[in-house]
Amino acid sequence: MTKQLATALILLASVWAWPGVDAHAAPGTIMIVEGQAGYTMGSVFSEGPDGFGARVTLGVGGKFKGWPTRFYGIANITTASLGGTIGSGIDRAETSRSWFSYSFGIRMLSPVARNLRFLADISLGRALVDSSATVLAGSERYQTQDDALLVEIGVGLQYRLALNVSIGARVDVAIPTNLDSFDLLGELAGSPSTDGGLMNPSFLLTVTLHL
Repeated sequence: MTKQLATALILLASVWAWPGVDAHAAPGTIMIVEGQAGYTMGSVFSEGPDGFGARVTLGVGGKFKGWPTRFYGIANITTASLGGTIGSGIDRAETSRSWFSYSFGIRMLSPVARNLRFLADISLGRALVDSSATVLAGSERYQTQDDALLVEIGVGLQYRLALNVSIGARVDVAIPTNLDSFDLLGELAGSPSTDGGLMNPSFLLTVTLHL
């Protein structure tokens, strides 16, 4: 355990000491192409499923003269595969939620240290959800489809390894604004609609190309 901790600290110190690019002095880039992936929670659904989520973000923008902060117009495409269970034994139900969304918005990217940047996104779009549930030991299966207007908010940190490459981590929330308050699939599977929340949080790692 001591060796593992020492190795982790050495790696962290090495990344921090990496010469990278001075975020304040780096030449301007006008486009970003970003991949994001990580853990997603389906808290808006009554059974609270979770799973893997991924997103691709494209952006175009820049900064005002004399300002270090950059602003981008962005477009996002997001997918997530979520699974959950309700009950146990013969009453056990297994659910699957397939999430697809697209959104358009604004990103702010501001330097906080030599190679480190803070980012914040807000975007509006639409979410499409295909849901299924298998109940009564697989003897019954239900399927539903829903769509909703969507607000996405995200914040994170980005470490610039080189002029054209950054890595980072971020936390996002997806807020579907008009999913039906009555979740038919959840009710059929034995989970009350009132157990659903207001937003889906995600914890993502990112790789960004600056062009």
